[in-house]
Amino acid sequence: MLEAVYTLFWVVLFLGVIKYGGFFRNTPFIGFRTLAFLFLFKCFSGLAFILAYTLYFDPDTADFLSFFRQGKVMFSAVHENPMDYLKMLTGISSRQEHLEVYYSEIGHWYRPWDSPLYNDNRVLIRFNALVHLFSFGYLHVHNVVLNFVSFAGLVGIYHFAINFSPREKAQWLLGGIVLMPSVLFWASGIIKEGLLMGIFGLWLFMVHRVFYQKKITLWNTAALAFVTFMFTLLKPYVLFLFIPCLLAFYFSLKRKFQNPSVVFLSVTLISGLLALGIGQVFPQYDIIELLARKQNHSVLYSLHVEAGSIIEVRHLQARFSEIAAFAPKALINVFFRPHLLDSSSPLIVMSAIENLFIKFITIVLLIKAIKNKGLPPIAWMGLLFTLLFFTFIGISTQVYGSLVRYKVPALPFLWIAFITVTDIQKASQWQPIRWLIEFFEKIKYKFRDFTSRQKETKNE
Repeated sequence: MLEAVYTLFWVVLFLGVIKYGGFFRNTPFIGFRTLAFLFLFKCFSGLAFILAYTLYFDPDTADFLSFFRQGKVMFSAVHENPMDYLKMLTGISSRQEHLEVYYSEIGHWYRPWDSPLYNDNRVLIRFNALVHLFSFGYLHVHNVVLNFVSFAGLVGIYHFAINFSPREKAQWLLGGIVLMPSVLFWASGIIKEGLLMGIFGLWLFMVHRVFYQKKITLWNTAALAFVTFMFTLLKPYVLFLFIPCLLAFYFSLKRKFQNPSVVFLSVTLISGLLALGIGQVFPQYDIIELLARKQNHSVLYSLHVEAGSIIEVRHLQARFSEIAAFAPKALINVFFRPHLLDSSSPLIVMSAIENLFIKFITIVLLIKAIKNKGLPPIAWMGLLFTLLFFTFIGISTQVYGSLVRYKVPALPFLWIAFITVTDIQKASQWQPIRWLIEFFEKIKYKFRDFTSRQKETKNE
């Protein structure tokens, strides 16, 4: 009971931030009630995430509980030596020998294989250790805090996208970014995807604010530096795959090319050659070697835990020719797995249905590109990033259960590309879409009616 009341306190607190905070208050064409509705929907989705793992999976092996408990181990240093806690939390002087007492109890602190890249597990462990300062160890408070961070990032992506979309598409744009099933489920759990979408969206918002809108202030520069640093620690490959797409997008806007596809392909090719060149100069950052190693570890780990969703057992060699030859199959795997025959698990079935929708969106974009001899720059950006990212995760993992979760960062941008080229008025007449609109309108009406009654009660 106490946990429920304290969790509700944090929900109300964040609703206050959404109502009065400048970032949310200045969301173009979107009011507080819509933002509040979507945030609460995400919090309930986070609760559904916890219940799903409790009911359908072994909670003792669930990632989110492991990271929650390991964050608690780090937090326990507060009572014994607060300076040790700060060292582990910030990473400053965190390699002192006596701290191994804590690290030995944190199972995800060390990777089972060598890598020059930072162990991204530590970011989520530290996040949980930080939230433990004020959560009193209540899991659902961690759920609400992470969902607020994730929601802020998704709103940040909307802030970016609406600059290049007409006003009448605003509700569709934000609704799709937040409510795409995989994004809603996985980015609402106390796992890395939720934190990633928060950092990704805020990074994109700050990049656009500083470099495109030229709002260069000390605060904006410091905020951009911080989210960039966190991005490189958490998922650097997402950042490195997205940057060429974003550069090509801005270059297309500036030069106003009639056919932006040439710009996107050229920038992507040059970026790929640079990445390969860096690997020759600094062998520890050889992208081919790192990709093959990541793929091999994924296969070995899946065999070790006897994962039931392995697509195939294949160990890739660290050769460009082998990686390039496997890339088309990797992309197909992400688009077509899981399918409806893969599993009877509710989560997998839902993901298989969503995959049908993803394929439909992609086909529509490709048809539009051929028919109109091109796409708007923002649509090219979303489509290219999706294809690059899907290929990368298709190469690096052979488990379709993992593919469902790993593809989340690309989906908001695929949706943005789709909405950009879609005639909203015609789409709204399609019966399944009308049912969906009516469903959410009923929920929003009930939510609006509830808040109005609460306001009247308060005034009385």
